[in-house]
Amino acid sequence: MGDYKYCGETQYRIDEEMNNASLDIKLFKFARGRGIATEALSYSIREAFGHGAENLWVDPHPSNDSALKLYRRLGFVQKEMPEYVIALGEDPEVYTYLELRKE
Repeated sequence: MGDYKYCGETQYRIDEEMNNASLDIKLFKFARGRGIATEALSYSIREAFGHGAENLWVDPHPSNDSALKLYRRLGFVQKEMPEYVIALGEDPEVYTYLELRKE
């Protein structure tokens, strides 16, 4: 068996009232560029949609080019940050809002 170690985490949280889910991932530097984020996010996307989410959203920092490219490759589209997301404490002046709709 290989030598395994913790490399990061991904999570989603469904707002059942809105049927929307926030999605997030954090990876240590040594784990980046290996396809781990793509696999982990793809799994989380399937799970969130499978558990009732109709729309997923992320809000990476605009300077995080690799995250923006990854989210766009997975189908996320940049849009104006909705009021309900701002009400959660997210700042449209600081973060880039992207969403993915269930099809």
